[in-house]
Amino acid sequence: MKAFTDYMYRPGVSPITKSALSTRNKVFSFAAGQGGKLVQIGQIKRIGFKQTRSVTPTRGIGFGDVINELIPNNMEPITIDFDIFSMYTITLQQVLGYNYGIDGYVRALKHHKFPFDIRNEMVLPAMVAAGEPTSYLKSSLSTQPTGGPQAVVTVYQGCWLTDYSTESSVDDIIISETGSITVTEIIAGGATKYFDENSVSGNATGTNPWSTLYSKTQGK
Repeated sequence: MKAFTDYMYRPGVSPITKSALSTRNKVFSFAAGQGGKLVQIGQIKRIGFKQTRSVTPTRGIGFGDVINELIPNNMEPITIDFDIFSMYTITLQQVLGYNYGIDGYVRALKHHKFPFDIRNEMVLPAMVAAGEPTSYLKSSLSTQPTGGPQAVVTVYQGCWLTDYSTESSVDDIIISETGSITVTEIIAGGATKYFDENSVSGNATGTNPWSTLYSKTQGK
């Protein structure tokens, strides 16, 4: 596959706002033919990340219609859905690392042998990042000057493409590709642990939980 160096992949300019913008939401993967290097996926029309888990209420006989506690169940696998504009030499399966199209004989999901990773960066404008804690920010992989912008980085590991479709239309001659991805694991960029409640619960601690339901005052 052609290197990501032509004019379609040149960096652009985004407005400086405190509201998060899609123009600053960057998605990377290990594309085919790039020597194991993370590259930014281009021409994404839409991308969505979905997380779900159910909760089971517990109740006691004789206490009326009162929920004692909600028990969170295991989280369902994360799913990623996105649409891209297809290119002759760069397609959806290629940017995810498979030898599709001009890179090889992959043509179907059953030809995929290994999972892949997705890196998502929400790049912060310098004005917004100034004065904010930087311990959990990482430098963006974007082509930027030395000491470039900081980003909130999320890495989706062990991904499999579970749904793929392409469509051509006489009304809209641009060919689009649609894919659904199922994720094995999600981590923050640079994260090493999640078992310490103080590292994942903000101001909450074992003696001072977020919800007053678990405190002695119980919301009073």
